[in-house]
Amino acid sequence: YHTAESATVRLSALSLYLSSSAADRRELLAEELARSASHPLAFENCIAAAANTARDTVSYLRMIEESPMFHIEQAGEARALYLRFAQNRKVSLETEEGREFLAESIIRLAKVNAYITTGMLSVFSHMHEAEETERAVQRNLLSRIAEGVSAEESPAVYQTLQQIMTATKE
Repeated sequence: YHTAESATVRLSALSLYLSSSAADRRELLAEELARSASHPLAFENCIAAAANTARDTVSYLRMIEESPMFHIEQAGEARALYLRFAQNRKVSLETEEGREFLAESIIRLAKVNAYITTGMLSVFSHMHEAEETERAVQRNLLSRIAEGVSAEESPAVYQTLQQIMTATKE
């Protein structure tokens, strides 16, 4: 990471390091966030590197969310954090912590960016292929998300949720 000669190599090293068991993973992420904060594209790429399949992915994303450098209303930043996370089903749907973060994120982002939020809902597109137990968990998650999304404040997201829930009823 520290000797990388290109952004691609540095971010690849960062992603691998965040997936390791090194004690200073969060410190390295904070270092890269600070380094890239004044460069929008570099900052988005840093966020995307943190949205990996590491066991601590959700804690990294919460750290980024809480950072004064993160701006949810910036589409690129929101896309790099939330959409990339949602598409990582191994974490977003297959872990309790991931499902919790997914629900919170969709509810929060629905008021800010309907396009990215409806993209996040595509994580449920393979629900019909899941085992019944997992489908039940996902239906409960969808119901919880639907309760938190206002039809008045976020009509497109609300309507998409209703369509998914109708299509997945058994």
